[in-house]
Order: sequence, then structure tokens, then C-alpha cells
Amino acid sequence: MWPWAVALPGLAAVAVLTPPVLDYTDGVLEVVRAVVLLVAGAWVGARPGVRPIGIIFLSCGLLGVAGLAAAWPALDIRVRGESASLESWLRHWIWVPQILAPLLLATLRYPDGRLRRRAAWWTSVLAIAGASAVVGTENWPRGPGGADGNPLILPLAVAEPLSLVTFLAYLAAVLLVLGSLFGRWSAAGRADRWLVILPLAVLLLGGAWAVLLNWASLGGIGPWGIPSVAYVIVLAVGVRAPAGDTIPEPRAVPAERNPRIH
Repeated sequence: MWPWAVALPGLAAVAVLTPPVLDYTDGVLEVVRAVVLLVAGAWVGARPGVRPIGIIFLSCGLLGVAGLAAAWPALDIRVRGESASLESWLRHWIWVPQILAPLLLATLRYPDGRLRRRAAWWTSVLAIAGASAVVGTENWPRGPGGADGNPLILPLAVAEPLSLVTFLAYLAAVLLVLGSLFGRWSAAGRADRWLVILPLAVLLLGGAWAVLLNWASLGGIGPWGIPSVAYVIVLAVGVRAPAGDTIPEPRAVPAERNPRIH
């Protein structure tokens, strides 16, 4: 049960590291996201066949622990005379893989843990790495205690091509993931198709939630914070659900044992 051996220390670390981030709404969501990812990762990872999905969740949960840990020490990033706190830098981009890895990588292996399209996997990895690099090296408004801007900002000659490649990779990855879900839905029996419909339903509801937040201009709540947590929970439940026996098919009685035939 090594997944729990990884998750439990992570959960203990979250309990210790939580107080400094409870002063703002996004901080609460960071804590909730890390806890859900760690628990879901251990729960899913305990089943050997779907362990790759559990590893994805656990990795994202540990990234959340790292983000919370950066809020404690007063560590700075210093490049070419510019400085910024490590906490601000991590918090600015670490949510990207925490949201995109379950959305893309875990979905490609959902619900049985097997990977059917390696091209989709590596395209998704490129999209996640590129998006993390783009967000982690862009400029952002600085608060007190550091110079204005991101000390790791890339020059436009590098940032613009990187953004374009990342956007194209992300678009391709989303289409490939949707194609993978449709393929699994087509190949699944009637009893298992609901497993594929669940994540699609959460994606649609999450998109509606994000539009509603933007329309209502609600500050302090990331538009994809709550839907991303709900998506992980749905994937975990779908992975651990018994396959093929949710809607039992009627069993035919052999002719030689059916008294009505004789």
C-alpha cells in the first residue's frame, strides 16, 4: 500500500503548512485541492490496474504541498538584480499542472488505467510543460518585498513562440483527449458508458461555472478551482466503480435446463 505511505505524510504536511494561506480564498482552494489529490491518488493507486492514474493524482498533490511549503520560509528568487519571493512565483504557476494533468493525462487513462494513444499522451505532456513554462516566466504584478515583475521573465523573442507552440499543443491535446473519451464510450458496453459520461458532464458544468464567475465578477475565486477538484473526485469514483456490473445484463437460461422447453 505504498500510495498511502506517500499520501499520509503529504496530508500531515498540509495540516502543518495550512495556517499561512487561510487568509485568502484561493489559499483555501489550494489546501482543498492538495488534500483531494493526495487522498484520491492513494485511493486509486491502491488498485494495481489503475495505479498510473493514482500516481498522476499523487504527483499533483505533492506539487500542492510544495506550494504550501513555500509560504513559510522567506525565500527569494534573484536573477539579474531582480527579486521575487519563491512563494509568489510558485503560487503563480503551480496550479497549471495540478489542473491540466488530471484533465489531460488522467483522462487519457480513464477508467481502466490503460493508455491507448501514445501520441495523445506526449502531446498532453508537451502542453502541460509548455503552459507551466509560459505562466511561470510571464510578468505579474508584484506586492511589497520585491522588485516589480517576475525575475524569470523570458524575452518576447522566446516567450511568443513558446506561447504559440503551447497553445497549439494544448488545443491538439484537448481534441485527442475528447477523441479518446468518445472512443472508449463507443467501445464500452451499456453498463459502462456512464463512466465516460461522468467526466464529460463535469467538464460542461465546470465550463458553465467559469462563465458564471466571470459574468458575476466574483473576486477571490479562481474560475477553475472548484471544478478541477470536482473533476478529480469524479475520476476517482469512476475508476474505483465496479465495471460491467452496474446494469446487469439478463442471463439466458440454457435450453436443457429450462423446464418450459421440455
